Amino acid sequence: MSQVPSSSPIQRGYMRRTKIRKVSEKRTRQVVEERKLIGLLLIECKGRCMKCGEYPDFKDGYGGLHLHHKKPKGMGGTAHNYTINEVELLCRKCHSHRHHIIEA
Repeated sequence: MSQVPSSSPIQRGYMRRTKIRKVSEKRTRQVVEERKLIGLLLIECKGRCMKCGEYPDFKDGYGGLHLHHKKPKGMGGTAHNYTINEVELLCRKCHSHRHHIIEA
């Protein structure tokens, strides 16, 4: 077994192990509930945007459907109470439009 030279990055402490942050059980449950809801919404909308009805464009690297909260957290909505009536799956363009983001 060879020893690491004292001038190496490992010896100087540059490549120390980083601690992986533990995720709380509450957050884990929230993620599981969110994924179940996304699955239900995907079945309901058949893989299409719930606003424009188009399939998402995966060619630009930003494709896919985005989970959009109809009532934002800043207006009394909560990020953790997911129900089918409170969220919708939108394509990137419709999701940007709902958030008043102008695309180039």
